[in-house]
Amino acid sequence: MMNLGGGLYMRRKGNGGTRYYFRSCKGQKNGDGLHAEKWIPLGSNAGQAREEARRLRDDMALVARGERPRQVMGLRGAVDWYISRIQKRGLLAWKDVRGNLMPFADHLGDVPLREITRDDVEGFMATRRQKVRPMTANTSLRDIKRMFSAAFEAEYLDRNPAAKIRSMRAVAVPSRLPSAIEVERLMTAAQPWLRLLILVLVTTGARTSEALRLDWSDIDLTAGTLKLRRRKVSDELELPIAQRLKDALWVESLERGGPTRGPVFAGANGQPMVRELAWRPFKALARRLGWPWLTLRGFRRLVATEVWRRTRDVRAVQKTLGHSNLRMSEIYMQGEDEAKAAGVGAMDAFLSGTLNGGSVTKSVTNAPEAVSGEGVLGKKNEIE
Repeated sequence: MMNLGGGLYMRRKGNGGTRYYFRSCKGQKNGDGLHAEKWIPLGSNAGQAREEARRLRDDMALVARGERPRQVMGLRGAVDWYISRIQKRGLLAWKDVRGNLMPFADHLGDVPLREITRDDVEGFMATRRQKVRPMTANTSLRDIKRMFSAAFEAEYLDRNPAAKIRSMRAVAVPSRLPSAIEVERLMTAAQPWLRLLILVLVTTGARTSEALRLDWSDIDLTAGTLKLRRRKVSDELELPIAQRLKDALWVESLERGGPTRGPVFAGANGQPMVRELAWRPFKALARRLGWPWLTLRGFRRLVATEVWRRTRDVRAVQKTLGHSNLRMSEIYMQGEDEAKAAGVGAMDAFLSGTLNGGSVTKSVTNAPEAVSGEGVLGKKNEIE
């Protein structure tokens, strides 16, 4: 046994193999708890053995000062730990988060979490951006940052190596949205339960999973409201029921003698229908009608776009879709060229003196301006 210093020892075997050990006092605490052995095996890799010996010496120093030793966690273990935290909160998004974090773990391997640097994260992002769209790459970076932040709070990390990495500028690619005639034709050709599902999606802007989890106890036809149980953000969103949806629910529950308890969209086992059972019939119907581009997810974008076009109020879009900020609502809205044209048209009307249908007459002097026509300020506006 050869002493390499700092508690690290090397042992050579007859077959030429080399093993490294760390000499520790019995009962000495480290990140794994109490050691029953005096010699701690560190494997056959010299570099890893030196890093592990350094960590063990640091833990011994912390214990000597009466402090808690730092815990060591690998990247794959950190991903599993972070996913379990999300699952305990009951958020449905854990599947998407796992899909964003696993490529990162596959790229770096099961390296210790503390050894990951900013260069490692940027290298992964450079590779990721070559394979997926910018918005998808930014979503991966967001989840990586959140995982590191959670690990920092749990004292698995001293710092967040991805904290200062900026997201890539992403431009939303406009997707084709169905027209009102196409929506009507779709609902006419759909089965009764699928017709009701499409109507819920079109009138509420709900996610497909939220619509499928709709329960009759969440619907109040007297008050004209319904609640969406949102597992993605772990809350409830109460919305007024559109008149057409209210009539359809009334016919389904009372006139046809349908169920008034339990899930509105129930599977064969009486539980809420899973997304796959709704997605397959819908895609088959869309292909039969010659619209392979149409998806259930597109109805949420349709609601955002139509609410904005008819109200010109981004906050109305935010409240309808239940977003926490306006920036997220803008991602779902389409019609950027239309918005630009409306803005330029408004300023063109202002400069031509026909704002709001009125005509503005200005004198060279500083005399009060006379406004004719029905404007937002009335027929006459005096400037004091």
